[in-house]
Amino acid sequence: MIQNQARKPFHRRLYEGWLAIAGHFGEVQTLVVIGLSYVIVIGPVALIMGRKDLLHKRALAPGSAWMDADTTAPDLARAKRMF
Repeated sequence: MIQNQARKPFHRRLYEGWLAIAGHFGEVQTLVVIGLSYVIVIGPVALIMGRKDLLHKRALAPGSAWMDADTTAPDLARAKRMF
């Protein structure tokens, strides 16, 4: 009687086996999707953009990137435009 309780039904063993195989397929599929997205999207964009300075870091003066804040006086109309 102890052996019957320890042994799982065939469909349960089949299901657990399938889950193990599907887990490995999921890992491989993730790597394939990430790799393809890099090759199809990120790679060509990097080639097209080249060495452009999108953050405009080269145009900064040496020493600091500080920009003065807008010094207009706060008023109700300006506050309403913020939302």
